Amino acid sequence: MKIFFRSISIIAVFILNSTVISAPINANPEEKIDLVIESNKIFDPNKLSIDSLQMFEKNFHVDSRNIEKVGKDKTKIEEIESFLVTTKLEELKKLKQDDQRAFGRLLYKLGDFYTYILRSPQLAIDKMILANNFLHNKEDKAKIYNQLGYLYELKFSKSKQDADKSPALFYADQVINKFYPHNKNNEVAFAYVIKGLIERDQKNFGNAEKYLQEALQLYKNKVDEQYIITQNRLAEVILAMNDRDQEALKILEDLKSYWQKKQITLNYFVAKTCLVLGEAYLKLNYGTEAKTELEHAVQIFQTIFGEQSDLLIKPYQLLSSVYNRLGERKRAQFFNKKAQSLMH
Repeated sequence: MKIFFRSISIIAVFILNSTVISAPINANPEEKIDLVIESNKIFDPNKLSIDSLQMFEKNFHVDSRNIEKVGKDKTKIEEIESFLVTTKLEELKKLKQDDQRAFGRLLYKLGDFYTYILRSPQLAIDKMILANNFLHNKEDKAKIYNQLGYLYELKFSKSKQDADKSPALFYADQVINKFYPHNKNNEVAFAYVIKGLIERDQKNFGNAEKYLQEALQLYKNKVDEQYIITQNRLAEVILAMNDRDQEALKILEDLKSYWQKKQITLNYFVAKTCLVLGEAYLKLNYGTEAKTELEHAVQIFQTIFGEQSDLLIKPYQLLSSVYNRLGERKRAQFFNKKAQSLMH
C-alpha cells in the first residue's frame, strides 16, 4: 500500500504483518521523497543506511553496457564508500543475517564496478575480501572466490609476478575442488577460464586452449554471455598460435554477429571482439577490414573508459601497423605516438 502526499509535517503509520508502506514526505511541494516504513524502521530507500541495506542493495546494479546508468552508478558508489568510512564494521557484523548478506552483496557489486567499469583490480580485491566476511553460503562464496581469482589474474597479466599468479590459482582451484568437486556448473566453468587466462598470460597457449575448451563444455547455455566471452578468449589464444588464423577469424566473425543481433554496443567485451577481430584481419592482410574493427574498438574503449585508458594502447599499436600496411605513414606515426603517450 502506498500513500502519496504533496506536503505533510506529521506521518501517521500503521503496520500490519510487517507490511511495507511507502509515504512521500517533504517540505517542498515540488519535491517528493519516498520513505519506507517497515516493522520498526523508517528510511529513505535511495539513501544508504543500516536500515535501508536490503532495499538499497536490491536496487543497485552494475551494468557496463548502459553508459547513462554507469554515470548514475558513480553517485551511488560515492554513497557506499562514504557509508564504509562512517560505519563501524563491528556494528555491521551484529546485524541479522539478511542484512549482513545484503551488505556483502552490495560490496560484491561495488567490486564489480571497480572490476568492469573502473578497471581497478586492487580496489575490487579489497571490496571482495571484505564481502567475503559477510557472505556465508556456498554459492556466494564461490562467486567471490571466482572474482578474486579473476582479479589476481588481471594483475598477473601485467605484473607477471608469482604474488599475483598464486592467489589467482588458489581461488580458482578452491571453486573447482572445494565448493563444487562433484558439480560442474557455471562457476566451475569460470574457474577454468581463470586457469586458461593464467596460461595465456605465460604464453602457454596449448594449456590455455585446453582450459578454455573445458570451460566451454561446462557452460550449460550456449548463448549465455559468459559462453560468448569465453569463445572470444579462445579465439584470442588460437590467433596467438600463428598457424590457425582462419579458425580464429571464423569464431570472431560469429561473435560479431552475436553482439549485433543482441544490439549490444557499448560494452567492454564487444570492444575486445572488435580488437581481436581487427588483429586477425591484419594478420590475414585484410587492411581495410582491420582498420574498421580497430577503430570501432577504440571508439568503445574511449566512450566507456576515457581517452587516457591504457586499454587503448594495443588498438593504437595495431592501427599504426594497419596504416603502415596501407602506405599511410603519417597516420601510422600518429597512432604510434598515441600508443606511446599512454605507456608512461
